[in-house]
Amino acid sequence: MKKLYRILAASVMLCVLLAGCGKTDEVTDRKFVSLQYRGTLSDGSQFDASEEGRPLEFIYGMGMMIPGFEKGIAGMHVGEERTFSIKAEDAYGPYNEELIVPVPKTSMPSEIEIEVGMRFMLQTIYGPRPVVVKAVSDTEIFLDYNAPLAGQDLTFYIKILDIHDPTEEELQPFQDIREDGSSAEDDTP
Repeated sequence: MKKLYRILAASVMLCVLLAGCGKTDEVTDRKFVSLQYRGTLSDGSQFDASEEGRPLEFIYGMGMMIPGFEKGIAGMHVGEERTFSIKAEDAYGPYNEELIVPVPKTSMPSEIEIEVGMRFMLQTIYGPRPVVVKAVSDTEIFLDYNAPLAGQDLTFYIKILDIHDPTEEELQPFQDIREDGSSAEDDTP
């Protein structure tokens, strides 16, 4: 009987080591990840969270998330929960005063009364970008191009719901992206 148990134990170990039996997927490059999260600032206030039944889904390692977030969930498994903090440098970067840019008041539609704190989406050469009105003078509007969470240390609570190899449909947005970041669409005249 002891011999049978040894053979059975050896078979299980061999299965685990060689064939990966019992191995669960973990968060690694090019894995589709589904998770619940809650993000808070250093004062404890919540800045974002996934909604119940609507998890955050993305492909890990494709540049879809801030660097500190990806580093924080690396190696996690389905069902695992974790809380981690990210310094501003690994999140949205430090706050940069040079990104407060004056624009002539005449460049804005006259029917809009511009006030400090207003938020806009402006079209830039890099695509749409959120800006906040920092100050208004008689002749200029000062727009803040910093990311809304720039300069903030962030804390995330994470629960991994699913990890799998991405389907062709999930990979489709990345199919034509080259290593240099350009796409086949960039070649059109």
